[in-house]
Amino acid sequence: MRNTRLLVLLVAIVAIGVAAMGAAPRRPKPITFPKNFLWGAATAAHQVEGGNYNSDWYQWELGGHTKDRAGLADDSYHLYDTDFSLAQQMHHNSHRLSIEWSRIEPSQGVWNWAEIKHYRDVLKAAHDRGLKTMVTLHHFTTPIWVTDQGGWTNAETVTWFAQYTARVVLGLGDLVDYWLTVNEPNVMVLTGYVVGLTPPGKTDLKQGVQVLANLVKAHAKAYNIIHDLIPSARVGFAHHMRVFEGNSWWNPLDALLAVFIDDFWNSQILRSLKTGHLKLSIPFLVDYSEEVPGMKGALDYVGINYYTRDLIKFDLGSPQKFDIMTKVDAPHNDLGWEIYPEGMYKSIMKASSFGWPVYITENGIADAGDTMRRQFLCDHLKQVSYAIDDGADVRGYMHWALIDNWEWILGFAPRFGLVAVNYDTQQRTIRPSAEILSDAAATNSLRLCK
Repeated sequence: MRNTRLLVLLVAIVAIGVAAMGAAPRRPKPITFPKNFLWGAATAAHQVEGGNYNSDWYQWELGGHTKDRAGLADDSYHLYDTDFSLAQQMHHNSHRLSIEWSRIEPSQGVWNWAEIKHYRDVLKAAHDRGLKTMVTLHHFTTPIWVTDQGGWTNAETVTWFAQYTARVVLGLGDLVDYWLTVNEPNVMVLTGYVVGLTPPGKTDLKQGVQVLANLVKAHAKAYNIIHDLIPSARVGFAHHMRVFEGNSWWNPLDALLAVFIDDFWNSQILRSLKTGHLKLSIPFLVDYSEEVPGMKGALDYVGINYYTRDLIKFDLGSPQKFDIMTKVDAPHNDLGWEIYPEGMYKSIMKASSFGWPVYITENGIADAGDTMRRQFLCDHLKQVSYAIDDGADVRGYMHWALIDNWEWILGFAPRFGLVAVNYDTQQRTIRPSAEILSDAAATNSLRLCK
């Protein structure tokens, strides 16, 4: 018993030390970025296109689970040319977007060639404006015909996703510079299968872990298909990384729990792709283990989506035995998320420790008044540069988002865009804070940041 207590204390001390680590103090100097660094912003089909009525998310909206229905959204299905022109005007050299599976394959095995042509037109328009394309194959939405057959709980969905991937690569592959297979599989599982806020609204942790396993398998299978068809392709996935730290420095159980949660959330998928052994484990709750053929090394780069940190508090009265807290005396965005730039550095260094290059595929702030975004960009981009200085191979930064958009269960209220959108008129207006990213893209430096 004494040895066990000593071990717990030692782990907690290490956890506190790791939590305290961040970028070392820096001497003032001009901040520049590597040659050919990607500068851009991101969007997702269902959030901006409008008219997506054949996915699980549309059904979720009809069920009254979202603040607003996406409806026409930003009408980017028709106004993509305008959006890309704005990106060009802001000196971006790249853009992340997604393909809507339910448009491409509205019924099982039925391919909509008109939609494939539409996406060819979209990608050509991006290239015409000097934008390299980073294309996400699955950004949260799944066709109704898939969900009617169990969705991601059904192992067959891995095969169906692979077939969709092959069709997209054959139809669009010559116009795609970077591939992202799936967006934030950990978030999709947490919100959809553990806390039940998003489709399919389940609260079953063990089922959620099985879904996470299927999503990772789907990534690996898609990775191999893309490389079979385009050997030189660059393929990753968008990994939501978050900083977890103990809520109280004096309580070792807070720090210990933060270590377990951090490992599950941030590292286990990357470790599985490195080794080929899919292991998803939370002590005393779940332990999934499987060797997956074709998974080892199935990643060319890590896409990092980083927004904030959470503080973990041990709580025997909570069903999961811990609570997630937010630092009260810290700056927060419009949604109450802590603004914690140092977490960008920590996330990059953690991801890069696995040996792959890194692209920031999302990072942004809900800031309707545009009073925080300028400093947010400066502070987070500085942390990116510090990580590069310390050896991380970071090759690009995609801000979330290019334009205001429909933000899932939160509807249209959050304003993440570099470009403001009037949803009554679809008028786009570049926000003053966008100047920071625009100048960074034009000069490959942070000369406007103090």
